[in-house]
Amino acid sequence: MSRRHISFVLLIIFCSVLILSLHVSAADSEPPVLEDGSSLILWNEENAAVLYEKASKELGFPGPTAKVMTACVSARILADRADETVEITAEMLKGAPKSKISAGQSYTIRALIASLLKDRNNDAAYVLAYLCCGSTADFVDEMNATAVSLGCTGTHFANPTGLDASGASTTAYDTLLIANEAIKDPIILDIVRSASYEISGGTAYLFNSGMTDRAGYCRIVYTEIDGMHYMTVLLGGESEAGLKSTSTQLARWGYRNYGTICVLSASRSLCSLPVTKVLEKSNVSVGITESVYAYLPSSVVPETDIVYEIKLSVSSLEAPVEIGKTVGTVTVSYKGEVLGVYDLVTLEVVPTNSLVSGVDTLSAYFQSRSFIATVVTMVILFAAYGCFAYIRYRRHKAIVRQFDRRHRRY
Repeated sequence: MSRRHISFVLLIIFCSVLILSLHVSAADSEPPVLEDGSSLILWNEENAAVLYEKASKELGFPGPTAKVMTACVSARILADRADETVEITAEMLKGAPKSKISAGQSYTIRALIASLLKDRNNDAAYVLAYLCCGSTADFVDEMNATAVSLGCTGTHFANPTGLDASGASTTAYDTLLIANEAIKDPIILDIVRSASYEISGGTAYLFNSGMTDRAGYCRIVYTEIDGMHYMTVLLGGESEAGLKSTSTQLARWGYRNYGTICVLSASRSLCSLPVTKVLEKSNVSVGITESVYAYLPSSVVPETDIVYEIKLSVSSLEAPVEIGKTVGTVTVSYKGEVLGVYDLVTLEVVPTNSLVSGVDTLSAYFQSRSFIATVVTMVILFAAYGCFAYIRYRRHKAIVRQFDRRHRRY
């Protein structure tokens, strides 16, 4: 094969790789989304940031996700009794389907919470409700009060199981708030971490899943990838397999496409201020003392995508100027969201000129009260001396005249 043919083949390979990389990059920038009208939200724990959402505040039925709130309330109220063994009674199971738990059986409270989340055990929800509040109705009231305290605006529970019931509602965003609160509890965290499965580059922990006729398929997954943690909430899906695939892809997409970016460097001069009391015209650079970092899409270019709003508290400075003098603030924003407000300070030293300093010192002295007092005192002294001299002169002249008159007589 001639060199020309080899070069042509290499050129084709290079172009193919380039086109493929661009295609992969474009594909990475768009997260996988279910096409069945489900609502979803992806959250990064370390940075408390929503990375992606679709219809996350649209109302739907809570379905199995209600069990997360049941677990959250139960773990909080029964925290000191987690390892206590209780014998199940008929009163505890009042209203329950009684498909998995029967009167006379014994469970620890920790085991009941685990069965609720891992086995989708509706009977366990009723038992926990009774143990917490003495009745299902009072427990549901506690669930709704907790939802309000967490900032949920579209959530109302009708029972502790999430089985379809009139008046029940939630949103993917509210469910995220509830899941984030629940995962803080060590009992729930241990249970969630026991239901793990490996994904490419990390580990996924099934928090909650299931379906009802009105809610559709629902899934909450807590994922860890390279030390970063993601909470994914998906509601209203058409299949459990589809939700599992999407939850995994969403977490991996978030990991690939988001990162910590330096949005403002400490060495960057944002503006300058004129400096007076120098021999020649001078300006001092203004910026910040420490670099600012933010968790943003990896594609963000700070120079073009970040907005800096500068507010100066002075219009000029007098020499000498030291490093670190506060002269205003800068507000850093991305797509209308304020990332932070930081003090603007001088970044360099501007010394005063000795000649200008001497002139200024003299000028200041000439305008000072001490100088004015000295001048006034000297004027008064000169005036007094002039008066005294004039009086002496007049007296001397009078004496001379008197002497002349006497001399003429003789």
